[in-house]
Amino acid sequence: APGKTDFVEELKDPRSHIAEAYSSVVAALRYSSDKGMPKTIFLTSTRPNEGKSSSALALAQNVARRGSRVLLIDADLRKPAFKAS
Repeated sequence: APGKTDFVEELKDPRSHIAEAYSSVVAALRYSSDKGMPKTIFLTSTRPNEGKSSSALALAQNVARRGSRVLLIDADLRKPAFKAS
């Protein structure tokens, strides 16, 4: 399985299969209501290592690429998934 670094590198290329998959999710979210893209998206799960942080990062990058301002907050203060760059 690819590591976090591999995932982040894949996301840098908007044509990668991972970035395109999340782009499809963002497109679906844009049409999920009559008001367009939700202002807030909250990702959670019942167990660690299920992809919450990776999915949050990928969605944030895709939304930002479309010209929207994005604030991504990793609320796990004890063990954040990604370092700011």
